[in-house]
Amino acid sequence: GSITTTSINNLISAENINLSAKEDIGSELKSIQVVVNNNGELNVNSNNVYINYPHTDISNIIINATGNAFLSTSDTLMGDSGNEIDITAKSLELVADKGSILWDMTDDEININVEKLKARANGDISIINQGDLNISNISSKGKVSLESKKGSIIAVNTDSINPYNIDAETVLLKALKGYIG
Repeated sequence: GSITTTSINNLISAENINLSAKEDIGSELKSIQVVVNNNGELNVNSNNVYINYPHTDISNIIINATGNAFLSTSDTLMGDSGNEIDITAKSLELVADKGSILWDMTDDEININVEKLKARANGDISIINQGDLNISNISSKGKVSLESKKGSIIAVNTDSINPYNIDAETVLLKALKGYIG
C-alpha cells in the first residue's frame, strides 16, 4: 500500500521517523509533512516519495526510492552542519522556495545516487556529492555551486540551449576526479 494524507495540515513530528511502503509515500499534490527533532533522522523506503519539511531544516535523511523522490522545505534552509544525506532514486527534486539548498559541508557524508537531479531555490544552491551528479535542471536566484568529489557532473534530459539547464547569477562546477560534460 501507500502512505498518503488528506490534508497538508497533517504533520508527523518525532526525533526519528521511519516510513516504509510498497507503493508511494505522499503524492504530487499532497506531500507528507514531517518535522524531525533534535537532529534526528528520517528514513524512507518506497516507490515514489513526496516529503515536505514545513518548519525545520532538512538534515539526516536516508531515502531509498525505486521511483522518484521530492523533498521541499517551507523554512529558509535545506541543509545544516553535521548532515548525513543518502538518497537513491530514479530522480530527485529539491525545492527551497523561501531559502537556500546547502548540502555542501565538507564534514558531511552526502551521497546522491540518482539518474536525474532537479533543484530550485530562492537563495543559493550548493551541493557537494561523493559520486556523480546527473543534472537535469537547477534554478537559483543566487549562486549555484556543484561539486563531485569522486565522480563527474553530467547533463541529462535537457532540451535547452544551455546543456546543463542551470539558471543562476553565478555558476561553479567542480569534478575533482571525473569530468564535466
